[in-house]
Amino acid sequence: MTTTHTPGPWHAIPDASEFTRLIGRFPAFDPFPIAKVSMGKTHVTDEDFAELKANACLIAAAPDLLAAVEQVLCASEDNGDMEDIDWDQLRAAIARAKGEA
Repeated sequence: MTTTHTPGPWHAIPDASEFTRLIGRFPAFDPFPIAKVSMGKTHVTDEDFAELKANACLIAAAPDLLAAVEQVLCASEDNGDMEDIDWDQLRAAIARAKGEA
C-alpha cells in the first residue's frame, strides 16, 4: 500500500499567538494547513521559542529532504554514478531544515 503526502513546498509560519507554528502548503489562493507545532505550555521562554521554530523548520523541510535523499539513493543504485545528483538542491534542503533558508 502506497500512501502519498501533501506535495511541497511546505512552510512554517507563526500563528496568531506566536506560541505555535503552522506547517502547511500555502499557495496564494489555496492554503492547506498540515500540522501545528506547539510547546504544549502557556509560558514559552526564548529558549523554548527557538526550539519550537527549529522543529517547525525541520518538519516543513520534509518534502525537500525526501526528494533529495531519493535522488541520492537513485544515483547510488545506478552503478554509483553520483554526477546526476543536484548537490545545490541537497544543500538547500539541509539549509531549509536548519532554518537557514
